[in-house]
Amino acid sequence: MIDCVEERIVLKNKKIKCKNPHRRKISVFIIFFIVSGSLFIHYKSNVSRILSETCVKSAEEITIDAVNNVVLESLSELKYSDLAEVSLDNSGNIKMINIDVVETNKIARTVSIKTKKLLEQKIKNGVPVPFGTLSGLAYFSGAGKTIFLQVVTVKNVYCDFSSDFLEGGINQTVHRIYLIVKAEVTVVIPGVKNEAEFDSEILLCESLLVGKVPEIIVGK
Repeated sequence: MIDCVEERIVLKNKKIKCKNPHRRKISVFIIFFIVSGSLFIHYKSNVSRILSETCVKSAEEITIDAVNNVVLESLSELKYSDLAEVSLDNSGNIKMINIDVVETNKIARTVSIKTKKLLEQKIKNGVPVPFGTLSGLAYFSGAGKTIFLQVVTVKNVYCDFSSDFLEGGINQTVHRIYLIVKAEVTVVIPGVKNEAEFDSEILLCESLLVGKVPEIIVGK
């Protein structure tokens, strides 16, 4: 038996190469370190960013769909007179437009609760993401079978109202009342936390007003 303590020894005028096991282990470790580092950099700079953006986009589509479903179900029969009362002066001109604050608050509360509940149900099993998105390459981000990732949570849903006036003809004005639904969600994937807010504006009702429109609208 011959113990090789150097890389090369001479035996019977022949050169014999002795493998150094330590060098092989070091080479394997270096390759593993380089590959792992490259994958980590690729994940941080590409995969996490594209995956997060895709999940946010999917969450936005689900949110808009949930808002539309709730509004259609709860407010489909809402009329302008349910929210606003127009008062006229002796000349027939519009003296005041009163917005029913109690009714608007009731609508806001109902829509917020129902939207949050429906949104949580829709994302319970995850948001849809094309499998190619996991590659971190924009070219493949929309390709492959759809998978569902449970990475989105709903923080809050709240509502607000707005209105505008549009010219409707000679001495006529269209008054529109909108419901604005805002949803806050959090997207969490390994190494990345992204908070997003989605606004959805829905036209609730409108009315054609004849006469001069007051500059101030008050709540009652």
